[in-house]
Amino acid sequence: MYKSFLIPLIPRPIAVETDFIKGTLFIEGNLEHNYIRFRFCFTEPQETAPLTLMVMAEGKRHVYTCLRCNYSKNEVETPVFHPEFSIFGQFFITNVEPLIKSGEFLTV
Repeated sequence: MYKSFLIPLIPRPIAVETDFIKGTLFIEGNLEHNYIRFRFCFTEPQETAPLTLMVMAEGKRHVYTCLRCNYSKNEVETPVFHPEFSIFGQFFITNVEPLIKSGEFLTV
């Protein structure tokens, strides 16, 4: 529905590599209508699972969840939405992590 309105909001996708995930974060949106979508493409197909993104904007921390899984493309994404901040202002991705992680008592 919104795909024709979405354009990349950053010149290059963000490479992410943590202890839990490895892949590329794409940020797409529509500046005119303040729509945004976060999309993460996993390097390893077996890692594809929902993610949580932490965003700092306008002095506040916002948390968004990539729940839509596309296993054929090894991707997860948020729906297209209006964020609580203006995407015209600068914002920062401060963390990308799995929605669910094992507790310390489960690690071997």
